[in-house]
Amino acid sequence: MTASVIAGRTRGWCVADLKGRDEVLAYTGGIFARFDPLVWRGHEWTVSPDGRAVFFHGVGDMVVARIGRPYRNTYTMRFDVEDGRVVRIAEYGNALMFAGLDVRPNRTELRALLRAVRRPVR
Repeated sequence: MTASVIAGRTRGWCVADLKGRDEVLAYTGGIFARFDPLVWRGHEWTVSPDGRAVFFHGVGDMVVARIGRPYRNTYTMRFDVEDGRVVRIAEYGNALMFAGLDVRPNRTELRALLRAVRRPVR
């Protein structure tokens, strides 16, 4: 999927659209608090042909800390870059699998999801 997203051949739906340092820190803080351990398997990083985006693709092999339930999902993340700095992160994954965990999103995660439902893969 990652190669198709980078080449612009695949369209899909974003599950988290993050803007700014505070949102990124709150979102990732929630992820690390929720899953223990959180391990990325078979991951790869790819830079877009124009250098304005970096893509991460991997399988998250995790355990839900609160209930000890295993959780695996495949992710592609897009990091938009301007002047050498990440200015936006968009996460693409299976939201239905995540929803099935019965975990409550934090405020930032919910805002990122609501923003994401309007953002197709470009």
